[in-house]
Amino acid sequence: MQGPLVSVVVPVYNAEKYLDKCIESLLGQSYGNLEIILVNDGSTDKSGRICEGYARKDSRVRVIHKDNGGVSDARNSGLKKASGKYLCFLDSDDYIETGTVEHAVQVAETEKADAVIWSYYADFVDCDGKPVFSKKVTVDTAVYSKKGARPLPANEQLLGIGYVWNKLYRTAVIKNNNFLFQKDISLGEDMLFNCSVLSSAEKIVLLETPYTHYMQRPEKSLGGIFYHNIFELRMTQCEAKKNFWEKWGVERRIRADSYNRSVFNSVKSSLKAICRTEVLDRRQKKTYMDKILRDSRTKNMLNSFRVSSLKECFFLLMLKHGIFRNILYRYFRRR
Repeated sequence: MQGPLVSVVVPVYNAEKYLDKCIESLLGQSYGNLEIILVNDGSTDKSGRICEGYARKDSRVRVIHKDNGGVSDARNSGLKKASGKYLCFLDSDDYIETGTVEHAVQVAETEKADAVIWSYYADFVDCDGKPVFSKKVTVDTAVYSKKGARPLPANEQLLGIGYVWNKLYRTAVIKNNNFLFQKDISLGEDMLFNCSVLSSAEKIVLLETPYTHYMQRPEKSLGGIFYHNIFELRMTQCEAKKNFWEKWGVERRIRADSYNRSVFNSVKSSLKAICRTEVLDRRQKKTYMDKILRDSRTKNMLNSFRVSSLKECFFLLMLKHGIFRNILYRYFRRR
């Protein structure tokens, strides 16, 4: 008996070097009832022609050509055309294992889950595409239900909430609530989407088996990009996670501790980005840093954050006392 239709949305932009492997991994799935939606987001290389070539060879492949609007806009275009009972996303330079969709659908149907989330491989390659090393990022298999007795842990790492390419979603949860990716958000759009969708889910299943190969390429790194509103972007994610934990009934104390840790990490990552960027001079960096350290959300976190290591304790002292600001600057410049 054929299983339900699964739509897979792949945003494509100038990915001619990697696209074949991505698409072949979808066409080679042990689960055949697929609708593969390739969204050519204004590519200037051969990506569009590659997509059309696969559409001619396999009726399961559909191609959308559009002007360049970014990955969120491309995903939204594909999402709107998706007709499957379930929906997946895959980036055009990544690929998945042969049994990915079959296992995820089997679990979703058996458990009546609204989302299935699996572990993944982080595959690092050099500038020539040669493998450097691969790391498994795994979670324990688990089933969480809003009606169940097992509480959902307030830990974004556990759910891989910052990624959409290791998840099978029940399409109705997304479309009935008109969930879309925010096109005006330049950082963390996947997390905001997941927090909305998973907040509306009634049951979530985690799988220990790694299936997605998340390719880490030198040119893929966002390390050289500086977002002038980076702290606000990070705090938007913190608020989204807090709302997600609240919707899932996470205990207030645990929720507060997790929120404080999320803010702590956001302050830390924002300060690091500011200190390391080359688009700001030293005076501008100090101005950005002062704004973050004086922010009421930062101050509230500093008064209630529970440190878990000497390193965190040291960093907290630097944040609390202005006398350490120059030390803080040098600390991040050198790391």
